[in-house]
Amino acid sequence: MKIALLANFSTQFLDEKLAARHRVFSPPGFSVWMSQSLAPSPEFVAFAPEAVVLAVDANMGGELDVGPALAALAEHFPAARIIVPDIAALAADFGEGFYDERMRSLAAMPYSLAGLEALAGEVELSLSSGQGVRKALALDLDGTLWDGVVGEDGVAGIRPRREFQLALKRLAERGVILTALSKNNAADVEPVWSDSRMELRRGDFAAVKIDWNPKSGNLAALARELNLSPEAFVFIDDRAVERERMRAARPEVATPEWNADTLRALAGSLARCCFPAGVTEEDRRRGEMYRARARRGEFAAGLTKEEYLVRLNTEFDIHPARMEEAERIAQLSARTHQFNVSGNVYGADEVRSMIADEGRILLSACLRDRFGDEGLIGFVHYAGGAIVDFSLSCRAMDRTVEFAMEAELERMLLARGIGELPAVYVPTAKNAPAGNLFSSFGFET
Repeated sequence: MKIALLANFSTQFLDEKLAARHRVFSPPGFSVWMSQSLAPSPEFVAFAPEAVVLAVDANMGGELDVGPALAALAEHFPAARIIVPDIAALAADFGEGFYDERMRSLAAMPYSLAGLEALAGEVELSLSSGQGVRKALALDLDGTLWDGVVGEDGVAGIRPRREFQLALKRLAERGVILTALSKNNAADVEPVWSDSRMELRRGDFAAVKIDWNPKSGNLAALARELNLSPEAFVFIDDRAVERERMRAARPEVATPEWNADTLRALAGSLARCCFPAGVTEEDRRRGEMYRARARRGEFAAGLTKEEYLVRLNTEFDIHPARMEEAERIAQLSARTHQFNVSGNVYGADEVRSMIADEGRILLSACLRDRFGDEGLIGFVHYAGGAIVDFSLSCRAMDRTVEFAMEAELERMLLARGIGELPAVYVPTAKNAPAGNLFSSFGFET
């Protein structure tokens, strides 16, 4: 990726870190971030960055209002992403040792080497988040969740990284899906989960792959098992060779650098850059839902599709959307790409207006079964005399809920004296799975 780096400190060392995987442009001169934002040099314009990193640290003093710079950069480089690392939050996560006054004096750069690594890592994660909000962490075990190798040192010989595990647990409580990828003997790992020093237990993970197969293939298998795409994952591994193998085989997976010295800052960087805070009940319960999905997969073994659906004891709740569901419906419109007939994206305020409009019908679909409550998993929107939106979460596909949604919409329209139900399908790059939805209802094309 082509990155322009503007800062109020010397960027030489940060340039070198980022240049390992990117083309980096830094304009000459010290603390020229504001002047280069307002009036980019010809060299800056010719570079045509895909991303501009605006790194301004209050500890360096000087003018810190980045608003004018952001507005100017957006005007000069409309196709580029503008990234502003939250250095204050990163420093707070890192704690003592982030800054080094000697480096400020010697190199006009205020960070310790470990602090610089943490800042470079935050920038890398921000760049990777441009592929979309991530949903899952794929975590190595030996050397990552604990110090040591359980197959060689035994359970007593490893040292769980409890602070890091607690930070991961907090991410899981916000809805981040935890999975594990380990090259190990499963029997060696199993006793670790019950060790009293561990903060994370086996039940905190939606799925694990513990064997000696390539981790890139195992991540793809985890993605299929959880009905996620690989680009929904962030991969954390202490071994550089495993990170490089993942980057080569699965470039769509976010694979940040790993350093034991910067570990305390990593979870905060993940939260800011890859896993925005959940705002809905479904977000907070996402890990629980995906663990239930794994149990459903085990339950389905040996059953036909019809037997599986019957024995799930599925219950649908299709009802007019409620104001308190607006955030979740807006979220579904933005995140549901495959089973979405329109590709329309709505904000929560727009959804509230749709709910209040008596000329429209907006139905919410909720689902539960013997393994748990899936929450609000879909919506259908009727406006202007036709279905303009029909969106269903991937975790509810193949559960027949779409037929219940269509039937309830027909019932409500008949109550209004409307006997015809036109529908609109707008092809997008990702919604081919929804292409046959209306024909499956028996609609004529």
